[in-house]
Amino acid sequence: TVTETNTAIKGYELQDETSVIEGKATVVAGVASTSTDAPKVELSDEYVKAVGGLVITKTIIGGVTEEEAEGALTFTVTTEVEEEKKDEEGNVITGEDGKPVMETVTYYVTKDGELTTEETVLKVTDGFTAVEEYEGHTLTYDEEEKTWYYTDENGEKVEVEDEDVQINYTKTFDDLPAGEYTVTETNTAIKGYELQDETSVLTGTAIVVAGVESASTDAPQVELSDEYVKAVGGLVITKTIIGGV
Repeated sequence: TVTETNTAIKGYELQDETSVIEGKATVVAGVASTSTDAPKVELSDEYVKAVGGLVITKTIIGGVTEEEAEGALTFTVTTEVEEEKKDEEGNVITGEDGKPVMETVTYYVTKDGELTTEETVLKVTDGFTAVEEYEGHTLTYDEEEKTWYYTDENGEKVEVEDEDVQINYTKTFDDLPAGEYTVTETNTAIKGYELQDETSVLTGTAIVVAGVESASTDAPQVELSDEYVKAVGGLVITKTIIGGV
């Protein structure tokens, strides 16, 4: 019996259904290995690169413009990986049992989809596409009238108030190492607006699956949403005149 005891290859995933990692053969007296009748054990390991896609969507509600959002909002995309701990010279540190000491390393995803241990903050200008919507309708901006609108099923132009405009930002990554990823907003402050904490979603996680690209309907998604109201209010002024004026 021939049995594989370790099939793990960093960066790849073994395909269990199509791999053969154990086999048997009967050695026959007098039959040499060079003979065409020699017993054989044939094993096969089929791998796929352990990378996949991730889709991040970010919805802005409350009349914030693209310019205001793009100049303020930032976030990070991180994943944690168990790795062998190394000393300053790059040598693997082993424990008393002789096995490598493991440590959890946080990696940041860059705007180009690369992983780095350096803290990396992304902006919605880093490859995101933006679409303005209202109740499922894609909006168009009328430069002359300075209004947002959509065309209904009757061909009529329907104007939408600025505070009802929703901006949907989307960015896709591919070839990310399989694993869990966390998207966290690091700045939500926009001048002139107040974030509604109770109705906003500022962090989310998704598991990147090997072989599932961002274009797939099964692609993992992280959906964030920021709901704002304009930071304005009322003011009452009273003035009392005394003295027979």
